[in-house]
Amino acid sequence: MFKKLFGRKSSERFREPSNTAVFTCCHVLESGLPILFVSHGGDDKAWQFLCGTGDHSVAEGRMASLGQMVEGDASVAALYEMPPGVCATREQVGGEWTPFRS
Repeated sequence: MFKKLFGRKSSERFREPSNTAVFTCCHVLESGLPILFVSHGGDDKAWQFLCGTGDHSVAEGRMASLGQMVEGDASVAALYEMPPGVCATREQVGGEWTPFRS
């Protein structure tokens, strides 16, 4: 799906610096739920790393760094080449990512 890049830290695979602000939810950041949904915005190119449990309220939204998301779950680094306008889901940690256009 996405070719692998060797010899760099996981967070450095992304074009964006590891201190890039990304969106996440309280379930991932505070409750430790796994990241099962990732999107790369088409218009704003913003990344979202969510638990995939459904719609989230604004109150459940959190900001984090791209590096923080990769450190918490290195398997999301497999999505480093995901182009803007694409989302990916998986059933469980370690599961295969399934990309789709948003």
